[in-house]
Order: sequence, then structure tokens, then C-alpha cells
Amino acid sequence: MSDAVADEIQKPLSPPLRLLRVVWAVLLVSLLVFSILMAAWGGLREALMLKFLDARYVKSFTLQVPEGTKVWLGDEYLGESAQHPLAEGEPEDDPMKVEGMSVLLPRVYFYEQQLLENSVDCAPGDATRDLLKRLSPEGEVLWVQDEKMHESAEFMPALLKAKDGRLDFVNLCRVDWPSRDGGFERKAFLLRMLIGEDQHVFGLDRTELWSDQLYAEDGEFWTKRDQWDDYPPKLTGQTKTVWRLFMRVEDDGAAWMKSRYPYEYADASWFRLPVK
Repeated sequence: MSDAVADEIQKPLSPPLRLLRVVWAVLLVSLLVFSILMAAWGGLREALMLKFLDARYVKSFTLQVPEGTKVWLGDEYLGESAQHPLAEGEPEDDPMKVEGMSVLLPRVYFYEQQLLENSVDCAPGDATRDLLKRLSPEGEVLWVQDEKMHESAEFMPALLKAKDGRLDFVNLCRVDWPSRDGGFERKAFLLRMLIGEDQHVFGLDRTELWSDQLYAEDGEFWTKRDQWDDYPPKLTGQTKTVWRLFMRVEDDGAAWMKSRYPYEYADASWFRLPVK
């Protein structure tokens, strides 16, 4: 190696370059420390949230029904079913999902507070006619599929008659969810559907459950997050359960009803809903 090359290698960096190297090194170390602190703070924040905030169990319900269907929860109008706002431009073969349901499927939502305002407590074995009278005091019960509530949560078709004589097809529905004492809370409610200007016979095709839970193990400080396609195994921490209710609409409601209840259904495609 020549002396000129050796002198060039050993030549000290100029002050601006030394400053730049120090600043760059400090910046990299700061970024590393910041990332570690933010990760630790995220876990600390969640842990503190569980320690100092009330434990919550949030419940929401998604009804999957044909597009344009008007839906009532009891006497409360929930709106008209439509695709999720994110559906625009989504491919049909692999669309985005929100809370486990394709954004292309039209749906209507309702939430726990709405359910509580339009429901009554119930239990397996309760008389369905009594529940219908409690939920629709002014309606006359013409027919209900079963006289007693079954053990499993269910949707049960029923036919009411309004004070003005109009027929009112409903589903007497029951949902259950776990309580913190280890039992279950059970609520009965009514659903009504209108497609176009006429009511239709409908029922439950299937139910899907999804739960998300942020919690800490007994005696532990740091939190965990788990998800299940069911109720959580234990109700603790901050929990959310989503019911996805896929509804089935009968093609010929009059024929479906005639085989179950002898009534005259010659009027139009079905009957008008008494809207309040």
C-alpha cells in the first residue's frame, strides 16, 4: 500500500461528517428505544385499561336479509338492508369481510340497547302465546308454531292479527348469552320484515357467532386477546360477541302458511304490515 493511500485512509473525518455520523447513530438508537417503549406502552395501556375500567360485555347483531328488506325489531324500525359501504369495487370471488361477513351481503344491524328496549326476559319452557302477548299486547295471537319455548335458542314463526284486522307475520326470537355468574341471560323479541310493500314469511336459516376478548389471566397483569367462533369460554375482561343471523325468505308465503294454519290468503302476494 502506498504512503499516499495510507495517509488518505488514516485521515480523520471532517467535523461535519463526524457530526452527521453521531446524529445518525443517535437517531437509530432513539428509533429502537422508541419502538420498544411503544410496544411496552401498548401492552401496559391494555393492562391498565382492564385494571381501572369496568369489565364490559358488548353485544351486536347482524341480520342478513335480501337487499331492500325493511326490518322491525318489535315496533322499532331498523332500516333497509344494504351492502356494507366497503362493498363498492370488491370482487365477488374473494370479497373483504367485516366481523366475519362478506361486505357484499346485504344486512341490517341492531345492538344490545335496542334489543333490551324491545324484548322481555324468558326461559326454556315458557308459553309462547304469553310471550307474544307481552311483546305485542294489542295483537291477537292466531297461530304460533310451538306452544312452548324450546331449550335451544330459536326463531319461531307466528301469526298475529292487528286491531284493524290486518295480519301480522312475525318471528318470536330468543337469544341467550353468558352472564358473569356462570348462567345465561335470555331475551325474547319479535322480528318483522317487509319486502317492497308486502310482508313475507321468513325464518332463521343459520346463526354464526364470533367473540373477541381482551383479558388477563387470574393473578396476571399483562393482557391477552383471543377470538372464538362461539361464546367465550369464560366471561372476563373486555368482551364482544357478534351474532350473524342469516334469514330465509319463503318463495310462496301463502302456501307455506296454509299448510300450517287454515286461513284465507287470497289477498295479493301476502299481507300489509301495520306500521307504527
